Amino acid sequence: MSSDLLPIRRFPDPLLKRPTRRVDRVDGRIREFIERLIQTMRQAPRCVGLAAPQVGSDLRIAVMDGSGHPKVTSAHGLL
Repeated sequence: MSSDLLPIRRFPDPLLKRPTRRVDRVDGRIREFIERLIQTMRQAPRCVGLAAPQVGSDLRIAVMDGSGHPKVTSAHGLL
């Protein structure tokens, strides 16, 4: 695995139940985090979406892309 990949937290990790923080401004740091989130999602088997809390962040960010999953019949690409 690449060093850019983020560790994925799983239930019952308490961070998954905590409230998230709104992102008011997308700067270079946030863009870099989103890129790492996308890379992590694409490397995880059968993963079509990943939210920031799943990788240990309290930011209100999520990425999705079902286009490569064999069970998805229609997809809109990366969201």
